[in-house]
Amino acid sequence: MYHVFSGPVSGNVWETYWGGPHTKTNYIVSSSGAPVTALDFEITR
Repeated sequence: MYHVFSGPVSGNVWETYWGGPHTKTNYIVSSSGAPVTALDFEITR
């Protein structure tokens, strides 16, 4: 499975994922109300 996180100027943080049984899916993870300047990602199992 693949995950891509993006944070555009709108302030929303989007996740896009696909792979395995999943088709490409996009949704808003959170909204900061200000432009996103950096994203951190942690792998958990």
